[in-house]
Amino acid sequence: MIVTGGPAKDRRHLVGIALVLAAGLCLSFYGPLFRLVEAADGWQILLYRSASLVVTMTLVFVARYRGGVIRSIAAAGWHGVTGGLCLTLSSVCAVWALFHITVANLFFVFGVAPFLASILATLFLGERVHRASWATMAAALTGVGIIVMGGLGAGQQFGNALAVLATLGFAGLSVTLRSGRHRDMMPAIILGGLFTGLAALGMADSLAVTIHDLGICILMGTVHFALGLVLFNEGAKYVRAGELTLLSNIEIILGPLWVWMIFGEMGRAATLIGGGVVILAISGQALISVRYPAAR
Repeated sequence: MIVTGGPAKDRRHLVGIALVLAAGLCLSFYGPLFRLVEAADGWQILLYRSASLVVTMTLVFVARYRGGVIRSIAAAGWHGVTGGLCLTLSSVCAVWALFHITVANLFFVFGVAPFLASILATLFLGERVHRASWATMAAALTGVGIIVMGGLGAGQQFGNALAVLATLGFAGLSVTLRSGRHRDMMPAIILGGLFTGLAALGMADSLAVTIHDLGICILMGTVHFALGLVLFNEGAKYVRAGELTLLSNIEIILGPLWVWMIFGEMGRAATLIGGGVVILAISGQALISVRYPAAR
């Protein structure tokens, strides 16, 4: 039996799906932009990407709230701080992971995010997951397991461990956004950029980067990161936490595709097999989302 709240609720749910898919498209540009960096190290990338993210999001807030920027950020409360810390964990680990594994490896490992998000949402938000969704999440976890096991013999354990931590941070962010959906949660993005930037500033050996690398980092912070996360934040208001991360994982399909088309970078056999399993899980969840719209 399908229980809905009428056409208006269904429209909100469809809008949420569209926003999250658009966010996934923006976030999928991370891999090719990262590979275009010529000399900057991980902390330098994080510093300048975070700085451009914070500036962009602050301008968005000024345009939206004018004189009430500080009050709006404070209104996010502990949700904003928690979301910011989760975003920092995800950002730092994702950047450093790409120095050890392929883009496909990182993006496919992100397929475990819906499983983690749904577990966290069940524990902390009391959300109920449709039984069919558990099957798709288990399939996604199996795919990630294949990827990780395939990397053991290739000496990629450290990169895969960072990728898993990045995914955990992303899952935590999605649950935090869902928890604070009745307030503006964009401050979590600003705080995440601020926390990440401060950490990078403290860890970077040098602030000097080339104009080329600086430009790439600015593109990461604005077009890829700021726009992607704003869309993700808006979509989070209309879909469940596990569904949120599954739908946004369109990026794990497009991210490796861009890098393969531009740089000829392809993952190992285990990565591609595991990624295929994850993609099938996403497709299954998309069908479930149509059949059983998120309850509001």
